[in-house]
Amino acid sequence: MPRLHIVPIKKVYASRAKEFERHYNNRRTVQETFSVYNQASVIRVLEREIPAPTIRTDGSLIDGIPTLRGRAIAADLLNIDPMQKELMCLWYWSDDGWADFNRQYQNLPDVYEDHFYRYDEAADIVDLVPLSENQRTKSPVQVRYKSGTSRRLVPRNQEQ
Repeated sequence: MPRLHIVPIKKVYASRAKEFERHYNNRRTVQETFSVYNQASVIRVLEREIPAPTIRTDGSLIDGIPTLRGRAIAADLLNIDPMQKELMCLWYWSDDGWADFNRQYQNLPDVYEDHFYRYDEAADIVDLVPLSENQRTKSPVQVRYKSGTSRRLVPRNQEQ
């Protein structure tokens, strides 16, 4: 069974701030660099090829296999460098998309406990969920020594 990667509360909030900055910079890059593109045709291609973007609890974009493939196809159809396929997101190309991003970002749940990454087979994504939703069977912790009896940790041949 794979190990559980726990993400503390502070890291979730720090990631949200970093991801918001990244999304903002991506939108600004699209507006500055790709202003020569016909925005309506780009939006039609993005809507056709890429599922609607969804934000994860830590502020990052949920990228499943359909999203990754759709970005590559959209970049190819629009004759955009494959290195910039990360910019193939409705949030960055239209004002309505950016409003959707802000709505999703403002509606992110408050974080009261540590989270962990879980693979969702039905949606084929890795999501960040609260630790209380861990479905793994928890084995009881074996106590190796009683509290306050550190002497038991010393090997017997060295005790004197």
